[in-house]
This record gives sequence, structure tokens and C-alpha cells, in this order.
Amino acid sequence: MKKEKLDILITGLLRTEELFKRFTQDLIALRKKGIIDNIIFSTWIGELAKYPEMHSFLKKNKVTIIENEEPGIDKKAGSIWNQMKSMSAGLKYINPNKFVLKTRTDVYINPLFIEKMKNARQILKITNNLPGGNIFKYKIWIPWYELTVPLYLADECFFGLCDDLKNLINYDRTFDTKYNIYAGKSHVRRFIYPFLKNYPILYESLGKYGSEKKIKTLIRKFSRSIFDLERFKIIKKIYELNKFKILKNQLKDEIYLKCLAAYYTILNSHFYIDSCSFPEQVIFREHNPPIVELDDKNIDNNFSIKKQRLPYGGRIYGYNEKLLKNIFNKTLEETEFSNKLMQAINKSNNSITN
Repeated sequence: MKKEKLDILITGLLRTEELFKRFTQDLIALRKKGIIDNIIFSTWIGELAKYPEMHSFLKKNKVTIIENEEPGIDKKAGSIWNQMKSMSAGLKYINPNKFVLKTRTDVYINPLFIEKMKNARQILKITNNLPGGNIFKYKIWIPWYELTVPLYLADECFFGLCDDLKNLINYDRTFDTKYNIYAGKSHVRRFIYPFLKNYPILYESLGKYGSEKKIKTLIRKFSRSIFDLERFKIIKKIYELNKFKILKNQLKDEIYLKCLAAYYTILNSHFYIDSCSFPEQVIFREHNPPIVELDDKNIDNNFSIKKQRLPYGGRIYGYNEKLLKNIFNKTLEETEFSNKLMQAINKSNNSITN
């Protein structure tokens, strides 16, 4: 079993100083143990000047600081361009063949999990090849995935081979100009991009199922220019009920099933999903995110309001690989939907290989 030192890349703004310092102290301890090699903070010119004590602490403890000119927030796309640039700038300083944890200053990751990943070449080995050819050399660790939106994956932190992580950087404006992918779904544009060529069906998930409708965009802009309607529970409840009404209809749609088939195939092959190996494995903005367990046997039970991560949120998260394993080991409870999903997966794989 090959063990090697890992690199840590922390990107963006300094959001939670106390949490960031605590995490950095743990990283320094891991470096002393020989688990970690380089600790890199890729940020913007002038950002650390706001935190002189933290700046001094990082320099004293030999954290590599990379500072670039901040691009500025795109009102439509949000901070995705900034995220791409700060990550790209950091990866340039890392050997392409090293494993890297990419994270942020408002995320704390249990050091026991990081220590576990010293065996990354074994843990992240791809054992289920994609039918049309693999995109990554190794799997990428993510703490969660969204069940209903293809490639809506955790981007607060992820871990993989440096050369593989470079595939997650793109500046494709099509997501804005053609598909109207708003800032709240920036996760998708990062992770879906490498797979679009081999899985063109995923363009449907961007267009037919993924775009925010223009009328909703206008309502959102109007409401927030005056006051935020979405802070009212009745409005949130309406959004929630509408989302699950739409989802119910989507689950009957053959094209949507094909999108899910491609999505789950990619997840099963190219991603390692784990939030629960250690207590409080990932803390985000000083809070331990709530975990709602999926039904890993009956997939139908997961497409419901009671399985959403937060009230009114509409997002259904998986925090481990149990459900995916049952899908691809063909050990799901048989239902009309699960049978159709399995048929869609088989057809998708056969069409790519033939």
C-alpha cells in the first residue's frame, strides 16, 4: 500500500478566521507527522491585509500564500469565476501527480479523515470504468451529492489527483448565455463540464431540467431589489411544493430518467462519497450540517419532502455510497421506477459501448 504526502489547497476569501486558524493548526500538526507536504492559501491581493494577525500566523508556519487580482463577482454567475481562478492559481504550484485537498476557509475537516486519505491511491482507485472511457485517473472525494440534479455535487471541499482536479476548471459562458444556470447551482457547471462530451444527454439536464425559468429569474431579481420575498415561510412553502410537484412529473419523463442514468453511472465510477467515516467529518461555517439518511433500498422513498436536507430547501442529499452500490449491484427493492431506472442505465451503457 503506497503512502504519500498530501497537499492542501485553501482558496478564496478569509471568511471565518477562528475556524480557519483551528483547521490550519491541525494541518500543521499533520505536516509534522509526515501526512501533509504543502499547505497553500490562494487568495486575493489585499485580503490578508485585513487580518494582520492571521497573515503573520500563516507566514510563521510556512503556509504558501498566493495572491492574485480578484476578478470581481459576476452578478449572474455569482462567485464561480473567482472560485475557478483561485483554484487554478493554486494548482499551478502543485505536482500534477500529487493528491490535493481543495477546501475553503469556512470549512473544517476532521484531521482523522485527512490522515486516512494518505492511502488515496488505493481508496480512490477506479474499479468501475465508464463505458465510454474514463475522464479521471482516480476518483474524486466529495462529502455529498444531490439525488435529483445531475452533477450537483459538493464544491465546498473535494479531494483528488491534482491532474484530475484541473478538469473541474472551466470558464464556459454557455452555462449563462444558453442554459441560464444561476449562481445557486454553480456546483453543476464545475462538475458536469468534463462529462458533457461523452454524455451529451446531460445537456438536457442543463436545459430542459436545469435552467431557471426566465420569469422566475425576473421575479427573483424584482423581489430582492425591494425586499426578499423568499424569507417568508409561506413563499418558501410554495417554492417547496412546486419543486416536488415538478420532480414528480420529471420522474415519469424518459429523458429525465436517461439523465439520472448517466449521472448515477458517473457517480458510481468517478466519485467517492463519504461524510460519515469520522464524527463531525466536515463542518461548514462553524456548523455541522444536518444529515438526512436516504433509504438505500427503496429509491422511490427518497423523492419526497421528508428527505430534503433543510425545510423548504428542496435539495435531497446523499452522504455515502450505499444507495449507489445497491443500484449497481442490482439489490434495490423492485418498483416501477427502479425497474425503469435500471433499464435506462443498461441502455445508456450499451449505447456508449456499441
